[in-house]
Amino acid sequence: MISNISVLLFIATATALTMVIFKPDSLKRFTRGLSKKQIILRLSSAMILLIIIIGISTPESANNLQESSQQNVSSKTELLQTESKDVEEKQVVAFSEQRIETDNLAQGEEQVIQEGRDGEKTLIYSVTYASGQEISRTLKSEMVTVQPVDKIISVGTYIASNSNTSSSNSSNSSNVYYKNCTAARAAGVTPIYAGQPGYASHLDRDNDGIACED
Repeated sequence: MISNISVLLFIATATALTMVIFKPDSLKRFTRGLSKKQIILRLSSAMILLIIIIGISTPESANNLQESSQQNVSSKTELLQTESKDVEEKQVVAFSEQRIETDNLAQGEEQVIQEGRDGEKTLIYSVTYASGQEISRTLKSEMVTVQPVDKIISVGTYIASNSNTSSSNSSNSSNVYYKNCTAARAAGVTPIYAGQPGYASHLDRDNDGIACED
């Protein structure tokens, strides 16, 4: 209520002073029939009234402005209220693979000696939230809780020599013997050519290099 009255008085006084300053004719009508002393007294009263009005309205306006600012700061503070807490996460630690050469296996052969198994590590983050939303995180600690197990594979490097192969074939050939062609036919190997396992001169009657050809 006081604020409204102050505003009205301020407007009236400002209007009167404006007319006095910018419209001299209005001053004449305002001071008609008055002595100089009375004119000065009226103008002084108007100035004093204006000063009083400003003094009344200004603190209230300042208080309103201060209250408004405090409310804005309070609302912003509420919006920016943050909290931090520790969050634990688990991550897989992949296993590695080891390949070990050995002459116990032929070249090109492989044998799994040990199967691999993944490990696990625990990470702890300091996470900051604002209005329930994550805005930042910092890694505090990291520790492997389950060690991974490597996969181990044996890789063969052994190469058999040609001499061993030849002697083996020769040995196999010499070990095959058929008493007659009946036995060879029963084994399903006829005819038998010279150089093949089981060939013998007593099976090749015409000595043409083909045994049991009938």
